[in-house]
Amino acid sequence: MSLNELFKHYKNRPNTKFVLETKIDHSINPSYELEDKIAQVVKEYHMENRIMIHSFSAASLFHLRESMPHAYLILIVGSLRRINFSILPQVNAVNASSDIVQEHPFLIHWLHKLHKQLYVWAEMDESPALWHWLINRNVDGVVTNFPATGFKYKLAKSGTKKYAINRSGIYFGKTKTATMMNPYVRIKEKKFVYPGQKINVTYGVRVDDRLYYQIAEKTFISAEFVNLDLRKQDIAPYQNKKIMAKPDTQVALYSYPDNQAKTNKLLPANKLFKIQNFNGSPKNMWLYTKLGWVKANQILFYGFFNKQAFKDYKKLPRVSHYTNLALLTYNPNSQIKEQTFSEKQKAINRIIY
Repeated sequence: MSLNELFKHYKNRPNTKFVLETKIDHSINPSYELEDKIAQVVKEYHMENRIMIHSFSAASLFHLRESMPHAYLILIVGSLRRINFSILPQVNAVNASSDIVQEHPFLIHWLHKLHKQLYVWAEMDESPALWHWLINRNVDGVVTNFPATGFKYKLAKSGTKKYAINRSGIYFGKTKTATMMNPYVRIKEKKFVYPGQKINVTYGVRVDDRLYYQIAEKTFISAEFVNLDLRKQDIAPYQNKKIMAKPDTQVALYSYPDNQAKTNKLLPANKLFKIQNFNGSPKNMWLYTKLGWVKANQILFYGFFNKQAFKDYKKLPRVSHYTNLALLTYNPNSQIKEQTFSEKQKAINRIIY
């Protein structure tokens, strides 16, 4: 099928776009007949806004820029030496080999500062390691022989939000947790973060309404048990304590310590639940139970019934003082037996007489 036939077939399908490549070496063939024919057909079918033309030949791109000033042109390079300020003003983007970008990751930021886009090409073999690496980079596109795989990773990353944090934190989990190379396609690695380990959180990434923290190059973990604002002394008096729902209060359960993770379930009333973990900040603390996460200001802390417990409680910074403490040492898990009518009458008679 010729280029004319292709454009004619798709001319009324505006969502169909095309990537063209001029494979020509003008040091051997000085003629620009190929570029002139491409420009002629593109203009004939009004495809200027529906095509991208890339080439290893800087001369070819120079000529195409003269004949189509508004065309989207991409320079293909396999070496940094081919990127210079002679060709850059003539193109919209650079299509670099994955080896270059992996060895010189500054290239991404540098080209973006020059308002140029960066695409990556490789001898793609659907290597998960390469795809995981690419998806963690701010590249503008990938040229691949496996578009289905690329589309899967694009869908996984779409709708996500990434923002800088650059803060130290502590992993409060009770057991070690495996890291992952990226939070979009969550494949766990044989690397771990251990209970109490201090970590440096550089970025937060929200995927599927769940937050993940980047803690190193190509290394992410779930943010569920990572604390940025709580210290061990902030939670020490509350550890190993239990909680119960406040009277006449519907306490919502959350799947994660996040307002966006609210479920349609409630913490059962008149039952005790052990605190298993913590998150949030001293003033706005989240508590983890076997049923899920709850907000600390919606429950009663149960277990401050001796001098030592209150002594530890008083050592807390004022901001960590929660006043919603259960003061009676009854067990709400045991049912209170309802008195019969005759038992109620006997009790009244004892009071009267």
